[in-house]
Amino acid sequence: MDVSISTLILIFLKLEFFYIGRLTIFQNAKQKNVELLMFITKSNREYHREIKVMEHEFDMRTQDIRFETALKFERQLNTRRNIVNKINVKLGGINYEVESPTRIIIGLETSQNSTMRDGLICVGFSAKIGFFKLPFQKCKDFVVLRRF
Repeated sequence: MDVSISTLILIFLKLEFFYIGRLTIFQNAKQKNVELLMFITKSNREYHREIKVMEHEFDMRTQDIRFETALKFERQLNTRRNIVNKINVKLGGINYEVESPTRIIIGLETSQNSTMRDGLICVGFSAKIGFFKLPFQKCKDFVVLRRF
């Protein structure tokens, strides 16, 4: 997929502007059919949660990159690869192709509160399933469990 400047907007925000202008950013992007909003934010600011809320409200793809990670982009190959792969998938690209049409690939990930006080664990899973010459089917979901 070719990505032009009109389909991708890079935003570097200051705290005051984000909270005042976030609606404007998302509204303008939606009106202009922007496919992805990319934010570069400082680690000591809690923008990510707000960005995700707006992402769901406007049905808009976003990529939030920490400023410290962006600084590594030029000199660290793995950082570049990870960022480009994430953006590619969000824009509908395929990073890896499964050679065997009958192979099922399942991914699992867990997430839990760092304090572990509530005892809740979120387990997410996804799979790409392809059979012979049919297109791949996606399956993804999550479940929240209480720790024993």
